[in-house]
Amino acid sequence: MVTNILTDSSDAKQLFGFQKKAQKALQNIPQISKKNESYQYYPLGKLQREHFSLGHGVKVEKDGEFEGAILEDLEVVYPTYKVLLENYYQKLIGEEKDYFALLSYALSEKCLFIHIPNNLQLSKPIDIRHILPSQGSGLAFVTSVILFMGKNSKATIRLDVQSDNSASQLFSRAVNLHLDEGAQLQIESDLTEAKNLWHFDSLRADLKKDANLNFVSGSLGSKALRQDFRVDLLGPNANVSLKGVQLLDANCEAYNHVLVNHRAENCESNQHFKQVVFDKGKGVFEGKIFVESQAQKTNAYQLCNSLTLGDKALAIAKPNLEIFADDVKASHGATISKLGSSELFYLLSRGLSKKDAKRFLVKGFCSEITELMSQKKVKDNCFEVLNNMRDIDGR
Repeated sequence: MVTNILTDSSDAKQLFGFQKKAQKALQNIPQISKKNESYQYYPLGKLQREHFSLGHGVKVEKDGEFEGAILEDLEVVYPTYKVLLENYYQKLIGEEKDYFALLSYALSEKCLFIHIPNNLQLSKPIDIRHILPSQGSGLAFVTSVILFMGKNSKATIRLDVQSDNSASQLFSRAVNLHLDEGAQLQIESDLTEAKNLWHFDSLRADLKKDANLNFVSGSLGSKALRQDFRVDLLGPNANVSLKGVQLLDANCEAYNHVLVNHRAENCESNQHFKQVVFDKGKGVFEGKIFVESQAQKTNAYQLCNSLTLGDKALAIAKPNLEIFADDVKASHGATISKLGSSELFYLLSRGLSKKDAKRFLVKGFCSEITELMSQKKVKDNCFEVLNNMRDIDGR
């Protein structure tokens, strides 16, 4: 059982009423252990041997043309939006079951507030970068982002994390999204530059009628990267797509835990994650589609594809469906495979070296997800792993 994470938070800066509520909920929530199904495969033993104190000094950089959108530290806008925020977080905290999500609500040093007004459709992406200070090992940095999108608004937001990979640090970030009727949001998450973190990313989203959320991420794993998603489809014709690609080198780990709740009729969800696991790497996917009785005419899809490259590569996939409606189209699946011998033979016969042929096949495997990301840097960072490999599967 993990009991030593941020044992001393006495120097945490208290700014908002909901933080006190979150701290109280954090004290009452059971400590994470192997009894938590969503942490069953997580290396809690290794984490327990670490000792973290609350760190300060996270920088949040914002780039782009905001065109009437509001992007401010929460403390700046809190007096204006106090009632909205306290009501929103009261509901969020009451439903939260994850330790690290609550940790971010309770102890965020930096909380970025974003508001896209009704009918505002941003023509260019907004870039948000969290930069962790280089203050040595043993520090935990806690941040959050909260976004309210008005009716028929549209935006693309690109998230990035940068850290000092020579230090052992913990980073917990909560991204909370509220999409009003007809809102459209694209989120791209770049997790390729933070390979030495105990990294916890939680995403909570609720979508009203006709709202649409597309999320895509690229990562190289870390000491243990955990992405935890919970999406509630609250209005008819709401749609969500959650996709990600991870290239996990030796001793890098990634865990994806996904829950999509269909709570209204005519909604669609699509989960697709791809993992390339090299020797001594570890990739885990646990996903659930939950369809309530009133969510008729649901269309839900879930898939995890894992490619293992090495005898000690470990991939685990647990797709789940829980359906209480009658008129539903839902599918879930998982594949775990190695590079195809026939495809490899074909490329070798066309003059490619064995190393280049393998790299070509891995890039092809990932391209379905990487091509969804607008930043070339993310793709380059992902495939740099391949360029640095002596031989992809260690043989």
